[in-house]
Amino acid sequence: MVDYCRDKVGNCILYFTSECIVEAFHVHASHQPSKNRSTAAKFFVGEDGDTTVEQTGDLKAAEIAAIRKYIKKNHVEMHKTWKRFATTDYYNNVEQRNRVIRLIRKHFSSETVLSNELGIPVIPFNC
Repeated sequence: MVDYCRDKVGNCILYFTSECIVEAFHVHASHQPSKNRSTAAKFFVGEDGDTTVEQTGDLKAAEIAAIRKYIKKNHVEMHKTWKRFATTDYYNNVEQRNRVIRLIRKHFSSETVLSNELGIPVIPFNC
């Protein structure tokens, strides 16, 4: 089940899990939260409370809009809770992150390709 869940917007529960805290500050939203997040929306949160929606899950556009508005208004308190569990911080570089995601999906097993395309060293890790 989820590790942290406090906020509710409409019929959607906002949450994160212990697996989430290795990434930048983000929030999952779902009608029925679980560690299987295939039906959940995912919102990366910037320092100003603006969100980048990585996935919409099974939420409707109106629910997504309401959650974004809620996060914008409450992100400071939400971030304080996040920081009690995580060493990661706000999500700020949208374009670089999107580029990394595209490259990882394209070349998942090739750290060398990632290093060359990104222009930065990539340290391999085992999942």
